[in-house]
Order: sequence, then structure tokens, then C-alpha cells
Amino acid sequence: MVGTILPIVHGEQLQGKRPVTLWLYALGNLLGAIALGAVAGGLGYAVAGLATSALPSAISVSLTGALGLIYSLRDVQLVPIPAPQFRKQVPAKWRMTLPIRLTALLYGIGLGIGFATFVTASTLYVVVGWAMLTASPLLGALALAIFGLGRSLPMFMLGNRDVETNFRLTMILSGWQPLVLLLNGLALSLTGAYLLVSGLVLWLG
Repeated sequence: MVGTILPIVHGEQLQGKRPVTLWLYALGNLLGAIALGAVAGGLGYAVAGLATSALPSAISVSLTGALGLIYSLRDVQLVPIPAPQFRKQVPAKWRMTLPIRLTALLYGIGLGIGFATFVTASTLYVVVGWAMLTASPLLGALALAIFGLGRSLPMFMLGNRDVETNFRLTMILSGWQPLVLLLNGLALSLTGAYLLVSGLVLWLG
């Protein structure tokens, strides 16, 4: 995604235009994430309605923790956990066929939806799982909105630098990806264990 959106930003800067594309990209990311969260919460609400009652909040917390523990195994590459996603990034040809600002918005929406592109880290699955367990479209939309905004921040850091610096940073970041996944997996395992135990203590207590 970085290699696709940054050329649009640089092209806009070279033309002397205000760098609006980054903000449109962030807006698209936010809209896509909100839609994903609302759908996930709505699915949880529908399932809870069919079951006539929602899960106790303590059990929902424990299940979210268990999901974090499971997907931490994927990030540390111990177990190949199933991860629904498209095995490709957004179409690069959009840059050639669509207005650049519309392209930035569509790229953001694609990343915001999450499953429409290649998913590297597994945190998305845990957040979506929690959104479903809340059985609330509103809470789901809020949680994914925060998550989507967080994913937009690195692009603002890169978008304000020159082309050569961005190229070097992109190469450096690519080399650090295995370590980032390992750290993300460890964070998921620790957070998941905490939520799992806390939820069970609340439920049993």
C-alpha cells in the first residue's frame, strides 16, 4: 500500500498542489473501518438475537483474549492459523485510469475494510472478533474507527518527506517486517492472556 499511495502524494507535490490526497486516503481508511466495524457488530447482534440473549461481557472479554492468543501464533509463525483475506493489494492501475484524489480515497477505503487487501499483522482479526462479540454496530464502528485512524498515521509520516528519503525508509521498513510481526505476536499473546484470565475471573467471581 505504501508503494501505491506515496507516488500519488509525490505527484501532487511536484505539481505544486496542496497534499490533499493523504487526507482523502485517511478519510477513506476511516470510512472503510467504520463500515467493517458496523457490519461486524451487526452480525454479532443478529447472532445474539437468534440465540435470544447476548453473551455476558466477561465471557466476551475472555473470548477476545482467546482469539488474541490464537492469532499471536500466526504472527510469530508457529501455527498457520486461517486468515480470510484477498492475497493481493489494491489495483495499481487505478492511478492511471482514475483522478488521483478519487484513487487515494478508494485506496483508503480498501485498506479500511481490511479484508479487501493482504493482511500482514493479525491484530485486525482480534479487533473484528471483539466487534462481533459486542453485538453492537455502534461499538464495533467506534473500535474499528480508532483502529483505522491508527493505521493512517504512518502514511502521514512518510508523505511529508521527499521521494528519495521515502524510498530509503520503505526499504528499511520492509527489512524490519519479520521483527515487527514477532513483536506484534508477542503483544497479542500478552494482551490475549490478560483478557482471557480477567474475563474468566470476572465471570467466575
